[in-house]
Amino acid sequence: MKSILFTLLLAVGVSASSYAQIGELITLAKMAKGPSKGPSKSKEPVKPSDGITSPIHTKYLGKLVFASTAEALALRNEQEAQFSNSFTLGQPIYFRGYMENSLYNIGRVLAPAADIHDLNGALYRVEFYLDGALALATRERLTRRIEETSAAGALSSKEAQDGNDAFQEFLSKNEAKLTPGSHGIKVVMRPVVDLFKQPSAEGEPILTGEFELKVGASAVDPNDTKMCMPAAGMKDPKLEATVMQTFKAKGWPEKPSSVRITSKEWNIVRNELTGAITKRTLVAAISSTLPNGTCRYQNFLFSQAYNGAGYQQSMFLEGAGSDQVIPCGCLK
Repeated sequence: MKSILFTLLLAVGVSASSYAQIGELITLAKMAKGPSKGPSKSKEPVKPSDGITSPIHTKYLGKLVFASTAEALALRNEQEAQFSNSFTLGQPIYFRGYMENSLYNIGRVLAPAADIHDLNGALYRVEFYLDGALALATRERLTRRIEETSAAGALSSKEAQDGNDAFQEFLSKNEAKLTPGSHGIKVVMRPVVDLFKQPSAEGEPILTGEFELKVGASAVDPNDTKMCMPAAGMKDPKLEATVMQTFKAKGWPEKPSSVRITSKEWNIVRNELTGAITKRTLVAAISSTLPNGTCRYQNFLFSQAYNGAGYQQSMFLEGAGSDQVIPCGCLK
């Protein structure tokens, strides 16, 4: 194998323009030998990938690196001096992982029976270890193009990013263990291919990374709008009570805790033909505890009908939006 790789690398050289080819050649060389259980019989061919994108990619192959800004991890323009392995809980934590080939091609070898639909839907099994013990295993889609040989996102960030939900779930389920002080966090990612009417195929780890997480006096600040509930757009205790009453009337199994009206003002809805007012709407986030003990908030659209002279006091729930898992300490 070493002689094959050496010959291939000599053929393309190691200039910047050649990095994209190296990952392809490595994988093709490995596949020439065949996977450990015999040659691949996948219905789908190996597809071109981004390959090795830079010297940083080569240096951190198979690793996850972390930084407090997305700019520090910009592909092909990474700022290695800004990489970090120590963060304070609540601080932004961005990540990037470097692979030798695309998840599509890795999945092709992992699951020989897979077809193009299976491989296009390949995922990462993300495992979080807290102080050496497995604390959460979940699945995430971290790549958007089948050519990508890098997985990127954020565990904690101001804006929505791939990876946010997984880390919030980890924090929520391990809130009691995240005592004040420093904790070791290890993140492991494995390729997963779901096969139709067959068990999923999961591979060995392809990305791993570790960092220190510093926790203050409490693992949760209820006023932290990144970790807990979103910021209120308007504050009206009477209106909040009406929203809560309307929600409870649905009889859902979760136990509601609090309401935050995230709309800054009512949205007036008019008839498209006549222009007459028909109703007004607002969006409110409601936090709750689910029967399984986890906590979350979800956005809902509430409305009040207009009767020609004014708005009715009663309210109706018109739609449900996205939900977000949060630590249960957010509800205290």
